[in-house]
Amino acid sequence: MLPASLGYLIMIEIDKIKTLEELEECLKLSIDYFSEYESVEISIDPDLCKSNLFTLARRGDYFRVLKEDSRVVGWIAAKVIRPYLHSRQTALYQLYYHCNLSGYKAVKALILVHESMIEAAKEKNVDLAITSSELDNSDSFNRILTKQGWIKRNKSLIYPIN
Repeated sequence: MLPASLGYLIMIEIDKIKTLEELEECLKLSIDYFSEYESVEISIDPDLCKSNLFTLARRGDYFRVLKEDSRVVGWIAAKVIRPYLHSRQTALYQLYYHCNLSGYKAVKALILVHESMIEAAKEKNVDLAITSSELDNSDSFNRILTKQGWIKRNKSLIYPIN
């Protein structure tokens, strides 16, 4: 047992998706996540969500699952794009990030997936990594990542690769 001053050892890992069961867990997590934020403006179609999620996992430029003790607790998807009309720069652009952890574990997971995204951007030889959170009304997503070197630009956060 670790002394209280050292805190708990949190085993959160990130990996490529390996099984259909993992993908089904991602789907369930996302349907639950979307249901929390359901509104009259944006409907939820579980069949469409499943189809789109499976396509992202199969054809996306970047798709990873977060696991805690071998249990899927989140996922992230991103694609390579040219985000700006006025620039030739390319970016690994985060499309979705869903995670059902809270507190310190959520912070650890957020940092871990974005470190992984930066590494993937380097491997893909793109210029930037771009992320954002539309549903973070408390701005904690931005506060955590700016401490990790991300630069806030309007609603997005940018990490220069080259």
